[in-house]
Amino acid sequence: MKSSTFFIMLLGTISYSPIVPAQITSADIMTESLSFTCIDWKATGVCFWLKCSVVLPSCSVETSLKVKHYNPDAIVQIYQTPGEVPWGEMSFVSEMFSLGQSGSTPTNTKQSSGQGLLGRSKQVNSNKSKKQNSKIMSRHVDVIGSPGLIPVTEWFSRTEYGCGSGASMYWPYFVSTLDYFSWRFPYTDFLRLATFVPGMREVGERNDGGNENFLFIGRFGNVFPRIGSLMQNDTYKASTVFAQRAADIVTEPQAMHIYNFLGEKDSKDGWWPPGQIQEWSSAQGKWQMLYPMKESTCHIFGEPSTRAVNNTDVGSHLYDGYQKRRSQDGNYAWQLWRPYECCEKKGKLFLYSIAF
Repeated sequence: MKSSTFFIMLLGTISYSPIVPAQITSADIMTESLSFTCIDWKATGVCFWLKCSVVLPSCSVETSLKVKHYNPDAIVQIYQTPGEVPWGEMSFVSEMFSLGQSGSTPTNTKQSSGQGLLGRSKQVNSNKSKKQNSKIMSRHVDVIGSPGLIPVTEWFSRTEYGCGSGASMYWPYFVSTLDYFSWRFPYTDFLRLATFVPGMREVGERNDGGNENFLFIGRFGNVFPRIGSLMQNDTYKASTVFAQRAADIVTEPQAMHIYNFLGEKDSKDGWWPPGQIQEWSSAQGKWQMLYPMKESTCHIFGEPSTRAVNNTDVGSHLYDGYQKRRSQDGNYAWQLWRPYECCEKKGKLFLYSIAF
């Protein structure tokens, strides 16, 4: 695990003055991380170890329980202007590499309460207020190691049945302002078939584990190309796509972007890290919204549980169930949970493991 000492010291010494108040804090993140539904602990098998004694030359085979659970590896925040981020304590990360960048969608937009599927916003000019339907939306994204690992690690340290994370708290794994050219232009993903095939590698409405290959309806946007712009007029749906794109980058071993790999690529004796995240399944990662609303459950984007039942106060033709999830300032933040599998070390040599 990488040391995050440098960034913790930097966090304590750098003074910053965000234009807008911080919406979530490290304390909030740690509190929301104690979610047993997101941790989803389960026993999965048995590990076998070879234990030898030096005093009495003999060896024996020891066993330990193999378990699997999710860890809160990272905070993924989506924002329009560097420094004006949901997680205010880490605003200096985007400011440090901003170079005067900003999102192309105006920061002073305010979504109407009944926008629903229309996703319209209002923009005020010097003469009058008029509606503007933005077709192309742009955002910046940060992926930073989550302090939510603190309470989860502390809780599991009291038992023998917890798996350590490969991620480091407060470590910046991806900062889109630093990855300027690859986040702005799709050149690095031109060789990906999903860049050109509609419905392939799409974020959208589906059940967890369903519609793996193609998504024909309820589409939010395509994962490829992994850039900071999208043809979408709904800030919530667009932000889920940007979050998925950034997570896809940091969990790919050899992505053509400027980033740090999230966690560790290789397994160790009795410890197995997750693979690359999937937009259609929670098998390699799932999401917990922290801003604009805090939730205690985890899911993939577009899962039915993320949509509220119809509100009788809003016309059914305008209601799509995401009203409570839409942010008024256009910024969003999620915690990314990833699954780890491990077993307690019972000997010097790991032999093998079996699954239940």
